[in-house]
Amino acid sequence: MTSWHERFRDKTRDTLAEALSELGVAAEIAERDRPEESLGKRLFTRSLGIIDIANGPISWVNVIKQDGSNKSPPQWWFVFGIPDNRKMPKEGTIKLTTLRKKSFPLFGQVLDVTWRGKDMGTGLINVLSEDATIDEMVKRVKDMELQNRTTIFQGWTLRTGKNFELTTGDWEALQTIAYYVTLAPM
Repeated sequence: MTSWHERFRDKTRDTLAEALSELGVAAEIAERDRPEESLGKRLFTRSLGIIDIANGPISWVNVIKQDGSNKSPPQWWFVFGIPDNRKMPKEGTIKLTTLRKKSFPLFGQVLDVTWRGKDMGTGLINVLSEDATIDEMVKRVKDMELQNRTTIFQGWTLRTGKNFELTTGDWEALQTIAYYVTLAPM
C-alpha cells in the first residue's frame, strides 16, 4: 500500500529516469540531499532530486520545480551536470544562453538559434551556434543556459526547461554539447 505522501509526490524525476532508461541510458535515482541539488536553483524553486547517469559526458541530472500560484502554473527545469577536472576560471565566468530568432516576435516560427553570453575566448558560442542537431533541439526545448562551476561541483551545468519529451536525438544533442564544453580550450 502506498503512503499518502507517495501518492501526491511530484514524480517528474521518476518519469525522466524512466525516459532515460528507455533510451538505453544507465540512469539511477540518487539519494536525496546531495550538494549538487543546489545547482541551478533560483529564488522560489526547489530540487526534486538527482538522477545519476553511469556512462558518457553527462554524469547526473537535477530536477528543479517552481510551484504554481493562482497567477502562474508550476514550472520544471532539468540541470545536467558535466564533470570537467581541468583548471577553470572563477565560477560563473563562462555563462551562455540561447537566443531563438523568430519570424514574428513571441509566437512566430523559430528560424534560427544562436548562443550568446561570455565564453572567455573558448569559442563555445560559435561551435554551439553552428551545430544543426543542437539547433533543432533548442528550437523545441526553448531556452538553455550553460555555465562553468568550480565550488560545489567541478565542471559545467546545462539548464533546460521541461518543454520536451526526451528523444534519442535530444539525448545525443545534449551529449554533443557536453563533449564540446569538455574539449573547449581553457
